[in-house]
Amino acid sequence: MTTRSSLKSLANKFFEHDMTAATSALEKLPETDAADIVASFSPPLAARVIKQLQISYAATLFKHMQAAYIQQISAHLEPQLAASILMHLPQDEREQ
Repeated sequence: MTTRSSLKSLANKFFEHDMTAATSALEKLPETDAADIVASFSPPLAARVIKQLQISYAATLFKHMQAAYIQQISAHLEPQLAASILMHLPQDEREQ
């Protein structure tokens, strides 16, 4: 198992075991690192993480993710929450 896949597995287990502590730790990381971690998760787990974050912070993470992946995550979010997060993005990114 590579170091990257080991870290991904460890992060998955941390978020599945204690979502509150994991999201608190995530919010203390640089935005790009936090976005990379969330983007490494399956869309259902990423959506669970996004639901725990403040809307503005979730939008900040979305800025660092691929549009196709954001669509996959959004499919697992309540429409109102997804719309609220997307409204916090700049207009050009929101249109994508």
